[in-house]
Amino acid sequence: MAKGNKSAAQKAAEQQAAAQQAPETKTQQANDPSLGTIVNNMKNGSLSQDGKAITANLVQKRWVEGENVPESVRQGAGNIVDAFLADIIVTDIAQGSSVFYGIVARDEAKYLTIKTALAEQGISLPEFKALPAPTNEQLQKAGMKLLPGQKVDNMAVLEVPAENVDKKAVEKKKGELKVIQKAVNSPEQVENDEQLKASLAAMLIRPNATGPDGIDARVQRTINFYRTYLSIQANKMEDADKKQARLDELKAMTTVDLLKEISTIVGSCPFVIHGGSYKLRSVLAQTGNPIDPFCLYRRTAASVKNGTADDQTVADIVRTLIIWSCNGRIEDINDGIKTAERQIKKNEELAKDKDTTKSKLAKAAIKTHQENIEKFKLEIAELEKLISETANPAFDVVDHLIENYNGDENSENYKLARRIVGTIMKTYYPDVDIKKADEASMLYNCQQRAGVILNMFHSPVNQNQAYSTINIGDIAMKPEDAGEEKKD
Repeated sequence: MAKGNKSAAQKAAEQQAAAQQAPETKTQQANDPSLGTIVNNMKNGSLSQDGKAITANLVQKRWVEGENVPESVRQGAGNIVDAFLADIIVTDIAQGSSVFYGIVARDEAKYLTIKTALAEQGISLPEFKALPAPTNEQLQKAGMKLLPGQKVDNMAVLEVPAENVDKKAVEKKKGELKVIQKAVNSPEQVENDEQLKASLAAMLIRPNATGPDGIDARVQRTINFYRTYLSIQANKMEDADKKQARLDELKAMTTVDLLKEISTIVGSCPFVIHGGSYKLRSVLAQTGNPIDPFCLYRRTAASVKNGTADDQTVADIVRTLIIWSCNGRIEDINDGIKTAERQIKKNEELAKDKDTTKSKLAKAAIKTHQENIEKFKLEIAELEKLISETANPAFDVVDHLIENYNGDENSENYKLARRIVGTIMKTYYPDVDIKKADEASMLYNCQQRAGVILNMFHSPVNQNQAYSTINIGDIAMKPEDAGEEKKD
């Protein structure tokens, strides 16, 4: 029989086999409708994000998860998938138009994790600078929504549907939504330490829909919750003498004593990393002294308006919140350093190989991790400096306030002096028009008030006696304005 000729039986068998395979072939074509387009686009270097994802999925299904695939091919296909996914992530971040971009840009831990993973493939991730927050529409498309009264750029208060939450990631990240879900609304309902921590964190993070809200309102609600909880626990003591001693001890505890205990229990959470405490910390970083953070808190504090908190209490609360925020961030940074150190150790073994692609990538990853560790250390130093500025603030800014207020308009000292005077006037003299006030009188009173504020952040033995409330009086008005007021 000639080589090219086939018997009728052979032809029939081949037709039957083709008929059996047809459904599978049609299904495969249905699942890969754009394969031809993808290949052409890859050749032209114009593959879309969707095309990259489809291609990565095809490679994953066929050569990574497929049956009877040689291990060398499986491993190589896995590297191809990783490369596609890395390219998708980098492109998405570079375009800066997605919800993913907005979230990663504001969460340094997530950013570092992704940057580290990409570095191991020799891919550099762009640095973030003043990136826009995602829009409400983008959040909704991603299955997220903001809690009532919150702004888009406050990523800490995003309410994520349960089906979209990575439970393992949430459990590892302190203060996130899963922790808050364990909270109870009443101190009587607290059954264990985990529930207490969750409840305290929830009161700090969640907005209040039925009353005043803001930093002070949340702090005061949380302190009241904790004080009541401690009283309930004390009353459960069977020994009458120990019970009374504990109740007397609680009665003597100040607002700040309780807040310090709360900060230890809660630890790092969105309130200190992204919320109220972070706001005070960022203002302190901008000015280098606690005058502005103090005034900001005092102006918005219901506890000051209703007379339940004096200025010294406000200073103590502000100091505690800033230190809490700094320590929370330092805790997160140290976790990042440990992660980077583990990655360095992991890559050191790979880097020992001969001059291979793997060893080059490992060396690049080690360098990236080392650079990140140095950046982390610098940030910790800055945070420790902020802590020092709340415990021992320098008086130079106050001593030279008046001369700097009228100094070089282009200097930083001038801008800071103007800012201090402005915030003190807004806080202590809200009804006085600066333009109509006698400048000498205004500046003297503001200088004294600024000094008094700094004294409250010092221990009594380190306070500057040149500044005192007894030196502060009413601000005089300019003669022409004073005359106009009398005429009226």
